[in-house]
Parts: sequence; structure tokens; C-alpha cells
Amino acid sequence: PKAKPKAKVEAKASAKAASTDLGDLSCWILHPKGEWGSFTVKPEQAMVRCSPSTKSRPKGMLKRGDIVEGEIRSEWLLLDKNMSHVDLTAGAGRWVLIDGTPLKVPGLGTILERYLAEPEVK
Repeated sequence: PKAKPKAKVEAKASAKAASTDLGDLSCWILHPKGEWGSFTVKPEQAMVRCSPSTKSRPKGMLKRGDIVEGEIRSEWLLLDKNMSHVDLTAGAGRWVLIDGTPLKVPGLGTILERYLAEPEVK
């Protein structure tokens, strides 16, 4: 079977995102460069956010089966490459929670699952 095309999510920086008090997000924003990986969306929908917090402003939506790539930063996936700390702090990044299980919200479990493309057999 052919792999689905990678999902596209619009990125728009917003001054409002920077002014929203989301607490200390420095552990994700100042995180050393993480491993890059491909993931598939497991639930019906997955929220893309401007900061690595479930309280941050939504930037878009992914749907079940979408394939996304990004940098793993603890329990969040940063969909943007080579963004400065300043831009990330201002809310210019695109973040997706990998696993919502620790949040103990009913119905919220694994959101992104590692994706490995099937090898092409010739």
C-alpha cells in the first residue's frame, strides 16, 4: 500500500500567542535538539498548537491517518525545523502532543504513533 501524503498545517505567528500566560515552557522551547521522526495520527483529530501546552492557542487540526514529521521534544512533536528560541517563544511554532495519557483526560491516549514506511519490495 502507498503511504498517505504528509499533512500540511499552516503556520502563522501571532502577537496574541506571545501574550498568553502559559507558564514556564522553557523546558520544551530551550530543549536541546531532539530526534527527528515520522508519526501517524491515531485519533479522529489531533490539535496543532502554537506552543507545547494544551492551553495554548490552536493553529490547526490533523486527522486520523495523517503522517507528520518533526522533532521530538519530550512529550511534544515540533513540526518546524530550525526555528529560533525567539520565534518559538512568540508562538510561531507548530506543536502536537505525542501522548495524552499522562494528562488523565478520559478518551485522550496515544495521539501520535511512530510511522515506518513499508519497504518497497521489487
